[in-house]
Order: sequence, then structure tokens, then C-alpha cells
Amino acid sequence: MNDFVKCVVCGEYDFKISHKCAPCWKATSKYNSENEYNKIFSSDYKEAAEKYVAFIEQLKAEFSVLDGDSLEVQIEPLNGGEKKTFIVTGELVPNYTAKEKK
Repeated sequence: MNDFVKCVVCGEYDFKISHKCAPCWKATSKYNSENEYNKIFSSDYKEAAEKYVAFIEQLKAEFSVLDGDSLEVQIEPLNGGEKKTFIVTGELVPNYTAKEKK
């Protein structure tokens, strides 16, 4: 059976039989101490920066980036390589719901 499951390594949902984890990145910002980083699994630097900010905002339960602020993030491959810096911004997506009035 081809189960759709959450990967215990990267946390993504996929079919167990065909899943392959994305590359792992070191992500840091002002919320990390000097030698501390978070592991983020993503396909590239930019996506790693975006996923990191989403993770940090959920962890802190403070959504300042979604409220219009920005966060400077440093991303580098887990096993070494070029470090890149990103300024991450966000926006809320409006969602409308209609309920019938009775």
C-alpha cells in the first residue's frame, strides 16, 4: 500500500514509497544565538528563508512579518557552502466566507 504520511526526517507529507527529503539548510536570524541554527528542508536558498520565517513566527506565536515587518535571515547548506542573506517579508491573504442568513 502506498501510504500518504508525514516524513519523520523533514516533516513533509508525501507518499511513503516515493518520498525523498529536500536538501537541508542552516537558517539563522536575530532569534538565534551565535552558534545556534535551525535545520530547514527545502529545494533552494529562497524557499529555505521563507520556510524558516514561517517556522519562527509559528514557534513564537508572533506574526510580525505577516503584519508588515521584515526579517533578515542567513541561509547556508547544512554541509557547508555559500551563505546567503535574505530580507523576508510576508502578507496576509484575504479570505471571505459567506453564511446564509435565515
